[in-house]
Amino acid sequence: MVVPQPGRPDREHTLSTTYALTVEGIAKPTTHESLVQAVEALWEILFALPLAPTEHEAYRYFLAERGADHARDFIVRDGRMVLEFGVAGTRHTAVIRPSA
Repeated sequence: MVVPQPGRPDREHTLSTTYALTVEGIAKPTTHESLVQAVEALWEILFALPLAPTEHEAYRYFLAERGADHARDFIVRDGRMVLEFGVAGTRHTAVIRPSA
Protein backbone atom coordinates (compact mmCIF):
# COMPACT_ATOMS: atom_id res chain seq x y z
CA MET A 1 0.00 0.00 0.00
CA VAL A 2 1.33 3.43 -0.90
CA VAL A 3 0.44 6.15 1.57
CA PRO A 4 1.26 9.84 1.63
CA GLN A 5 4.55 10.21 3.48
CA PRO A 6 5.03 12.73 6.25
CA GLY A 7 7.53 15.43 5.36
CA ARG A 8 11.06 14.93 6.50
CA PRO A 9 12.64 17.70 8.54
CA ASP A 10 15.75 19.40 7.24
CA ARG A 11 17.80 17.68 9.90
CA GLU A 12 17.43 14.45 11.82
CA HIS A 13 16.61 14.88 15.49
CA THR A 14 18.55 12.37 17.51
CA LEU A 15 17.78 12.34 21.19
CA SER A 16 18.30 8.60 21.26
CA THR A 17 19.82 6.01 19.00
CA THR A 18 16.45 4.27 18.56
CA TYR A 19 12.78 5.03 19.13
CA ALA A 20 9.98 2.71 20.22
CA LEU A 21 6.49 3.04 18.75
CA THR A 22 3.54 1.42 20.46
CA VAL A 23 -0.04 1.68 19.22
CA GLU A 24 -2.17 0.03 21.86
CA GLY A 25 -4.69 -2.45 20.50
CA ILE A 26 -3.77 -1.78 16.85
CA ALA A 27 -0.20 -2.88 16.07
CA LYS A 28 2.69 -4.71 17.66
CA PRO A 29 5.38 -2.49 19.22
CA THR A 30 8.22 -1.60 16.85
CA THR A 31 11.65 -0.03 17.16
CA HIS A 32 12.98 2.50 14.66
CA GLU A 33 16.48 3.76 14.00
CA SER A 34 15.38 7.40 13.83
CA LEU A 35 12.63 9.67 15.02
CA VAL A 36 11.65 10.37 11.40
CA GLN A 37 11.15 6.63 10.81
CA ALA A 38 9.03 6.29 13.96
CA VAL A 39 6.81 9.22 12.93
CA GLU A 40 6.46 7.83 9.40
CA ALA A 41 5.48 4.42 10.81
CA LEU A 42 2.87 6.04 13.06
CA TRP A 43 1.44 7.97 10.11
CA GLU A 44 1.21 4.79 8.01
CA ILE A 45 -0.75 3.11 10.81
CA LEU A 46 -3.09 6.06 11.32
CA PHE A 47 -3.60 6.52 7.56
CA ALA A 48 -4.88 2.96 7.25
CA LEU A 49 -7.43 3.29 10.06
CA PRO A 50 -11.06 4.38 9.66
CA LEU A 51 -10.63 7.56 11.71
CA ALA A 52 -13.23 10.32 11.78
CA PRO A 53 -12.45 12.81 9.00
CA THR A 54 -11.53 15.63 11.39
CA GLU A 55 -9.30 13.32 13.44
CA HIS A 56 -7.56 12.03 10.32
CA GLU A 57 -6.98 15.57 9.05
CA ALA A 58 -5.64 16.74 12.41
CA TYR A 59 -3.11 13.90 12.60
CA ARG A 60 -2.13 14.37 8.97
CA TYR A 61 -1.44 18.02 9.69
CA PHE A 62 0.44 17.26 12.92
CA LEU A 63 2.58 14.46 11.46
CA ALA A 64 3.10 15.69 7.89
CA GLU A 65 5.54 18.50 7.35
CA ARG A 66 7.11 18.84 10.79
CA GLY A 67 6.16 15.54 12.38
CA ALA A 68 9.62 14.73 13.71
CA ASP A 69 9.95 18.29 15.04
CA HIS A 70 6.62 17.97 16.86
CA ALA A 71 7.57 14.56 18.24
CA ARG A 72 10.96 15.86 19.35
CA ASP A 73 9.34 18.79 21.19
CA PHE A 74 7.08 16.41 23.13
CA ILE A 75 9.91 13.98 23.87
CA VAL A 76 12.16 16.75 25.17
CA ARG A 77 9.36 18.09 27.37
CA ASP A 78 7.58 14.89 28.48
CA GLY A 79 9.97 12.04 27.69
CA ARG A 80 7.53 10.71 25.07
CA MET A 81 4.95 11.76 22.50
CA VAL A 82 1.42 10.46 23.11
CA LEU A 83 -1.48 10.60 20.64
CA GLU A 84 -4.96 9.36 21.47
CA PHE A 85 -7.50 8.46 18.81
CA GLY A 86 -10.74 6.56 18.38
CA VAL A 87 -11.60 3.70 16.04
CA ALA A 88 -15.11 2.27 15.97
CA GLY A 89 -15.95 3.79 19.34
CA THR A 90 -12.81 2.50 21.06
CA ARG A 91 -10.04 4.83 22.26
CA HIS A 92 -6.44 3.90 21.49
CA THR A 93 -3.11 5.41 22.45
CA ALA A 94 0.02 5.72 20.31
CA VAL A 95 3.36 6.46 21.98
CA ILE A 96 6.78 7.28 20.55
CA ARG A 97 9.59 7.28 23.09
CA PRO A 98 13.34 6.88 23.09
CA SER A 99 14.32 3.24 23.50
CA ALA A 100 16.25 2.33 26.61
